[in-house]
Amino acid sequence: MISVFLHEYIKERYDGIFEDSAYAAALYLKYLHDDGKTIVEKPYGFYTYKFIGDALIISDIFILKPMRDSAKIIEMVNELRKIAQNNPKCSVIIGFSEKVGPNRESGIKIMKVTEFIPLGEEENRTIYIRGTQ
Repeated sequence: MISVFLHEYIKERYDGIFEDSAYAAALYLKYLHDDGKTIVEKPYGFYTYKFIGDALIISDIFILKPMRDSAKIIEMVNELRKIAQNNPKCSVIIGFSEKVGPNRESGIKIMKVTEFIPLGEEENRTIYIRGTQ
């Protein structure tokens, strides 16, 4: 199932940049595994994360379009909070919002709704942070 979601994620996020989005999704999946990221799939999407130092770093959260206005994204963030709370070394959760792309506004909205606060700016994205509680 994750390959289907990754395929949709690549198609949507990169909007035709790749001739073969299934191949691009397979390469991305390999990258996630090689980088030590955990991938959690749900019937409606997936999220990826990795612990670095005292932080849980969210790499991706993807939900199929028909489910985006539901509480599923908040459910995913709450799951990530519980994962962070269960790691005694973890004190913060860090996420990102890309500055360009088709879902930029919804990404920022989710960060605000789930009580992340802006931490800083990079060239292509805004960094958000929140505690684990």
